[in-house]
Amino acid sequence: MNMSNSAPLRRILVPIDFSVTSERALNYAASLSSVLKSEVVIFHVIDVPIVSSGDMVFTVDYTELQKDSTAQLEKIQTELASKYPGINTSIENVTGIAAQEILKKSQEGGFDLVIMGSNGTTGVNEVIFGSVAKHVIANCICPVLTVPANAPSHAPEKVAFATNFDEHELQSIFLLAEILRPFNTEINLIHVGETGDMKQQDQMLNYFRGQIRTNINYENIRYHLVGGDDIEDAIEKFIIANKMDWLAIAKRKRNFFDKLTT
Repeated sequence: MNMSNSAPLRRILVPIDFSVTSERALNYAASLSSVLKSEVVIFHVIDVPIVSSGDMVFTVDYTELQKDSTAQLEKIQTELASKYPGINTSIENVTGIAAQEILKKSQEGGFDLVIMGSNGTTGVNEVIFGSVAKHVIANCICPVLTVPANAPSHAPEKVAFATNFDEHELQSIFLLAEILRPFNTEINLIHVGETGDMKQQDQMLNYFRGQIRTNINYENIRYHLVGGDDIEDAIEKFIIANKMDWLAIAKRKRNFFDKLTT
């Protein structure tokens, strides 16, 4: 298995819409970047309004919108520099449809991670909210971290990773470990299985544990088998009971992802 030891987060894309939620996500990205020494690109998509008058439809001149956007981005960039000395940031704004432009930028810019705000509150089904975030997560070629409005501002102490013991997940766990290494965050691998089949699940876990120890050099990993027929409910209860800061899900688990985002 080819797992590179190079710096995992050279560039972080942070789409913002100047809301409190998106600026909180930006500060979260800045706090990670200050430790990981990553570049943070602050990105705003200008949604040009369309005005109709009778049978006439025309777009508003976006020159002033772009000027205002640039001024706001520069102000935010200056504030970040004072709060996080030495942070490497750049700003950019474009005109278009937010989800499409974010995906395009993440692909063409060679980004390693997208961090964006969400309006989630509590519970697994509240983690991902809004059509833009949902579309980006479903289609982005790099990992996406959504930061709910009520997320703690400190680096994560405990992270849950929902696993199905699939070897394709090893690359995702490796990347997660590299991101969290500077913080020595506890990674909790959680698998939900049918209560009547726990012996076989335990054998699969032992095999998967061996694969992780062989391929991933990270000591602070815990393993959990949880019995239950409702995966989302079992994971939510685990997150709440164990006070997890993040929930990570491999993108290949599309059925599980779709349930979380519909």
